[in-house]
Amino acid sequence: MGSDRQPRIAELHSEAAGAAFAEWARRPGPSGDRLALGKFLRGKFTPELARALAEQVDLRQRAAAKFAQPERMLLQRKGLEQATRLDVARWRAARVKHFAPKSPIVDATCGLGADTLALIEAGLPTLALERDAWTASLAAHNLRELTGRNCVVLGSAEAAPVRADYWCIDPDRRGSGAQALDPRSWSPPLSVALDLARAARGACIKLAPGIDLARCSLPDATVWPWHAGWVSAGGELRECTLWCGEWAGDAKPGEREVVALDRGASLRDEPRSVDPWEPEDAAALRWLAEPDPALIRSGLLGNIALRAGARPLASQIAYLGSMEAIEDPLLDAWPVLAACALDPRHVRRMLTEHDIGSIEVRKRGHPDAAEVLAKKFAGAGSRHGVLAVARLERGHIAYLLGR
Repeated sequence: MGSDRQPRIAELHSEAAGAAFAEWARRPGPSGDRLALGKFLRGKFTPELARALAEQVDLRQRAAAKFAQPERMLLQRKGLEQATRLDVARWRAARVKHFAPKSPIVDATCGLGADTLALIEAGLPTLALERDAWTASLAAHNLRELTGRNCVVLGSAEAAPVRADYWCIDPDRRGSGAQALDPRSWSPPLSVALDLARAARGACIKLAPGIDLARCSLPDATVWPWHAGWVSAGGELRECTLWCGEWAGDAKPGEREVVALDRGASLRDEPRSVDPWEPEDAAALRWLAEPDPALIRSGLLGNIALRAGARPLASQIAYLGSMEAIEDPLLDAWPVLAACALDPRHVRRMLTEHDIGSIEVRKRGHPDAAEVLAKKFAGAGSRHGVLAVARLERGHIAYLLGR
């Protein structure tokens, strides 16, 4: 085997490879010992194949949040990084089935097959497109192995080899900073994805989670229906998705949506604004709340503030505060035990008065990392505390939070 040749699917999925994986799993010692794994595999295979198999072991261990049976799959690093989380993929598949319960779906950018697997699992007839030949071969293997179906076609969404009424499109958003957020740099570009969607009856198009919709040159929603939704899972914002055509459902033009899967909570509404607290009032608040990350990006923070009887601490700061108890499924709320200016002397005095030693820091609008602030302000008390740091118009403030 030449050193520049990529191992074939048959080699990665051979009986010998499977037996080696099983033997390694039975061995005592840490499964993540890469040096020992490499030595073990080199004793059975050529160096090139041993490296490829070792990478499969590593990727399968990393894939638990994205695939139900990663041990039966063949993976690649980039594809795994870009694959949809399992809970998010299943949520989307359930919504697609609600809108199109028996209709064929085309996953136009299938990658390793995460979304396609979820759609098939939901009982939807699904065809998958993938433009990269090696990724397509991995996806084809995964879908045959897990579903028994041959449903992957080598092809690009930019010159789709099929026509369909319903599309799922997840553009490749490689790059960093402004490039990753520029819809023209995606593959396919957002304009191409929108053309596919407009020619169909329904579609969902995944966008960068932190996208500014004002940069997207989206059609007039009163002429062609669409609405944007932000999804969180595992405590993090996972994606922004456009639901288009029939799949926009009964959403009104201008409405946005938040879905927090861990919380089992959602909201759909037109964004509303709420004035922040005056600085002197913000220092006297009795309750503090941190919004779900999807809520922050959606622009619906004002809606939740109104619903919960709260207001932002300051402009561009996502913490909400109130003089009364805050209860809302899209918020984490705590009583405020005390507050002071973010001055080391004042903070340590406040912590000493409440017998606080070690602290966990939550922050909004401060340049230092939370871990740095926790180390800087930790007291000598016997209790553990939670400190929320926020930037107000006249400087930073620290809130000591209760349970």
